Amino acid sequence: MDYHSEFRRSIDKPDEFWREQAEKIDWIEPP
Repeated sequence: MDYHSEFRRSIDKPDEFWREQAEKIDWIEPP
């Protein structure tokens, strides 16, 4: 994905976008 499509998705579907981003982080305890 390119920057513009990711940006658009972060605006159009913020819950889905940020859930995917949070899954990429190594959490000690997931939020």
